[in-house]
Amino acid sequence: MKKQYQIEQQRAVQQFRRIATEQNPTVQLILPMADIAHLLQDGVGQLVRQAGLQLMHLVMEEEVKSLARRAASAA
Repeated sequence: MKKQYQIEQQRAVQQFRRIATEQNPTVQLILPMADIAHLLQDGVGQLVRQAGLQLMHLVMEEEVKSLARRAASAA
């Protein structure tokens, strides 16, 4: 039997995929040049990890906006 958090995680992934394919929102990363230079000194891996973290943050923000729009239209 699956735990509740596993079911919720699967639903979140399915919902993310649906939003990505149906709405296809644009995501833009903005990284300050000084931060990029500093991260490159630490290695490209660090820069890629930071960009990935920012991308995940933007994806979560888009999901929140989508859920808010859906809740507002249902009300």
